[in-house]
Amino acid sequence: MKTETDKELLELAAKAVGIENGASPESKQFVNKETGFVWKPHLDDGDSRRLQVALKIDLVFDYFENKWEALFYDGAQSEYSEFESDPDPKRAVLLVAAAIGEKMK
Repeated sequence: MKTETDKELLELAAKAVGIENGASPESKQFVNKETGFVWKPHLDDGDSRRLQVALKIDLVFDYFENKWEALFYDGAQSEYSEFESDPDPKRAVLLVAAAIGEKMK
């Protein structure tokens, strides 16, 4: 994925779950337009878990690589269609969610 900034990742992940940004374009924060709360699944365990559940992302720990693996199975293929690994489980989930949102363009 060529997306590099947290804001870009948040925008793509939000697209995957249908959340609109209510913050001003110059803001670095992502505000859920519906709730008015700052949405930060890359930092907040609750936001990350809700994103994971909404997209049915599997999260497993790889003891050999010492990283979390986030996996998404879209049902149309016989294997996972998205896979990301990161030492931080929240970031791994965000990366997979952003990849899903990117495909929705």
